[in-house]
Amino acid sequence: MDTTYLSRITLNPSVGHRKPTIRNTRYLVEGLLEYLAGGDSD
Repeated sequence: MDTTYLSRITLNPSVGHRKPTIRNTRYLVEGLLEYLAGGDSD
């Protein structure tokens, strides 16, 4: 996996209920992966 993608994932205890998020947003990595697994592309 490209390290540029990994550098976009952050863990900030005050954001996202201590779950990994996309840097500078409140989008949970878990949620994005669920959307992709469900067939969403956008």
